[in-house]
Amino acid sequence: MYIKKYDSSLINKYINEEKTPDYNIYDLQNDEAFMSEVIMTTHNKEYYRRCSDNLKKNQKFVLFVVETFIDDEKFVSYVVENYFNETTDEINRGEMQIKLAGLSDKYDYNYLKEYASSAKRFYLYEKSIADMMLDTIKNPNWKKELGTGFKLYMEFFKDSNLITFYMASNVLEELLPEETIENELHKKYDKQPNLNNMELYTYIISIVNKYDHFLADYLELNVHAMDFAVERLKKAVNEWDKYDAKKITKIIEEIYVYLNSQNKNIDKDKLLIYLVNNRGYNDKFLKNDKYVEILRNFYSYNPNIDYSNMELIPDELFLVNGMDEIIHKYLHIDNKKSNVTYVDFSKNK
Repeated sequence: MYIKKYDSSLINKYINEEKTPDYNIYDLQNDEAFMSEVIMTTHNKEYYRRCSDNLKKNQKFVLFVVETFIDDEKFVSYVVENYFNETTDEINRGEMQIKLAGLSDKYDYNYLKEYASSAKRFYLYEKSIADMMLDTIKNPNWKKELGTGFKLYMEFFKDSNLITFYMASNVLEELLPEETIENELHKKYDKQPNLNNMELYTYIISIVNKYDHFLADYLELNVHAMDFAVERLKKAVNEWDKYDAKKITKIIEEIYVYLNSQNKNIDKDKLLIYLVNNRGYNDKFLKNDKYVEILRNFYSYNPNIDYSNMELIPDELFLVNGMDEIIHKYLHIDNKKSNVTYVDFSKNK
């Protein structure tokens, strides 16, 4: 919102096309504050068209016009296109893309999503340049020192706090997806931790520091760049008890992808149930609804099979070994056969 700078009588004279002897009309149409007040007073798009070309390249003014007429996709597109057609400076263009992307979070209009995509493309383009530069580094110590390459973005965009902040958020988003944060949390703690707000932010920084100390240092001074990561960490803490079940779901999905890739006429459910029982994984798998449903369906179609003592042919055993490798990618399980827990689904029939 603009603070009124001009007397309303002058605004009205301009709107009514009366003479303004104390002001040059071209100066007024090049004045951000004046034209903003005119547009706020009239809510008329025509006054944007009367603005000077220079004012149409003013980021703050353009964003004001966009938000004022946010419900008019065609006009907003026209205003934005004018800006980018007249602006060649890469920093200014990048900043405007990021600011427009922010509107997609503020307003619920589908067309604004394209601006968010445009900002993401800006990030990916700059990332491709940074990645190429990292690839040219032969010294392993230097490459390790640069980590994700965030230091390069700090140099590229040292004149733009906004772009540097945006780059930091995007690098962090790629570095710490929800799954990684969950995994890191469960590696560090044996039981559900009770972390206060400062400890949540500090913990995120400690994880990042393992990959890129430049990014970690930046986040320490710009904590809001990791707000979304802290929310992911809070979720991981709150859903502590769901961790194993979610892991099992991913295991099952990957196992079925693996079995489908073998192009063999095999009973995937049978092999999965055999593996879980034979290796003693029941305690973990029976906590997962997806596996319980697979077990229930298998029993309903094969009521006479003693699935606790199934025998497999050599080809099937070979596949089971491959499935076991998938499980060990996700879970740390003692390979020794443990006491097996069986569920009699016939009681639920």
